[in-house]
Amino acid sequence: MDKPSERTWILTGTISDRHGQSLPGLVVRAHDPDRKNDDDMLAADVVTDASGRYLVRLPLAPGAARPTNKRVLIRIVQGATILGQSEPVALTEPRTRLDCTVEHDHNPFESDRSAHGTVSTAGGRPMSRITVVLVDRDLRSEQPLGTDVTDADGAYRIKYSERQFRRGDKGSADLLLRALDGGGRVLAESQVLFNAPMSALIDLVVPAEVAGGQNLFDRITDDLAPVMDTVPSKRAAKHNPPIGRYDRQFGYTPRVVARHGVAFLRGLADGGVVPTVKHFPGLGRVRANTDVRAGVTDHVTTRHDAYLAPFRAAIDAGAPVVMMSTAYYERLDPENPAAFSPFVIGTMLRGDLG
Repeated sequence: MDKPSERTWILTGTISDRHGQSLPGLVVRAHDPDRKNDDDMLAADVVTDASGRYLVRLPLAPGAARPTNKRVLIRIVQGATILGQSEPVALTEPRTRLDCTVEHDHNPFESDRSAHGTVSTAGGRPMSRITVVLVDRDLRSEQPLGTDVTDADGAYRIKYSERQFRRGDKGSADLLLRALDGGGRVLAESQVLFNAPMSALIDLVVPAEVAGGQNLFDRITDDLAPVMDTVPSKRAAKHNPPIGRYDRQFGYTPRVVARHGVAFLRGLADGGVVPTVKHFPGLGRVRANTDVRAGVTDHVTTRHDAYLAPFRAAIDAGAPVVMMSTAYYERLDPENPAAFSPFVIGTMLRGDLG
């Protein structure tokens, strides 16, 4: 996790639409609201990641203990269009959170150009959950275009607009792609693709000596599976940030999820890996991501809901560990997140499912 240093303060948060949907691939600019001229930008542009998150580093003047500006606001931009703006907030701590909502309807994926491909090891194994960053590269600078996270097949797709890179007579981007691990370390970098076509194919191969250097956290998270959440349909997946958006589900019905999830569980166990069933009692029908948002609420799940069947099947198959969801469940225990709910843990998981 990024931490403030003696020379920078950090401004971070999530950009979402009025429905609570996180918005990736948008430019975020930090401004000083107290300056009355055009020179009010405080840092370089950044782009929201696949979960709508951003992080701006506010540099300090030499010898200063805090930024010279006392307040900050952010503007959300696509090309020359300002999509939204936050209220000013005071900078009182080295790390300040500032979320912003884009009020009008906006689909960040409605753009006219894209880059797609896969990230794999030198041996051809797909690398999932790898952050990929796409930039437009010229001789002196880089313009962020977007980010994505690779799926189970190591695939990614980043869409961007011509307005994000057009400068003077330049009609196409010079693309460079980087793959990053969970700690921000560069795993691989492409060559610059000059005058990129409308749909650019850029594959990355991570060298064996780099791919084999997983840290302890990465090795542990590889064992936090299978995902037994059920997303109702392909259409619903687009509006389900924690599971459906990244195609983490085994299927679109509890029966299919149970069958494939249990097979995956048994495969892990056969390989000497302790499986962890998640995220009880299910995140397949929420519309926000508990990883980046507080107060995410499921409004439909009931005590004997059909969507609990995959968890029951996994427990019947011998699953030794169950990971709890941190969402609220309005029809189960509206006062406590599932991970801290005596009813969800005691009555449902330990009582009903055994």
